[in-house]
Amino acid sequence: MQTIKLNNGIECPVIGLGTFMLSPKDAQNSTREALKMGYRLIDTANAYVNERAVGRGIKESGINRKEVFLSTKLWPSEYENPDAVDETLERLGLDYVDLLYIHQPAGNWLAGYRQLEKALKEGKARWNLNHIALSDYDGGLSFFLIQANSANADDIHSAVNMPATSGIRGSCISSCYCHRNIHDRKQNTMQ
Repeated sequence: MQTIKLNNGIECPVIGLGTFMLSPKDAQNSTREALKMGYRLIDTANAYVNERAVGRGIKESGINRKEVFLSTKLWPSEYENPDAVDETLERLGLDYVDLLYIHQPAGNWLAGYRQLEKALKEGKARWNLNHIALSDYDGGLSFFLIQANSANADDIHSAVNMPATSGIRGSCISSCYCHRNIHDRKQNTMQ
């Protein structure tokens, strides 16, 4: 499976299974079979109402959890819930996710951002503390959110407007990927 190296050094598969609109039964079966077929990226979300099924599918596949890149997203109604990440992990039946998104620029999305920071500090998300993942955000709002957390707006602008590499722009899961503290401009593009 082809991967890309993200700015924090984590390898992310370029092709994966998205579970949006899948019933729990289909999400469980699809996750299990996709992993058996060689897929290593699985994407779900609180709003898809299939996180439990995705977790079961991962376990049933027999694939070592460390080989699976799992992403999920906090829904806006969960941004202010202090237990949102723990509840997400409980539904998945897992100890951590590889990439945790705030799903939409709705409600108190800044509180959602703070949830991500807390999860990262507690080791519940593998994503490096210098990164945040946003889904369904446009570049302007992403810039605003990240600008509040960076000393160098030029670095943020470079990250939000990363050039495409091999036809891929932004994160490997078709969402906006922003880097809070870019130390080397050469690392701004995905490799």
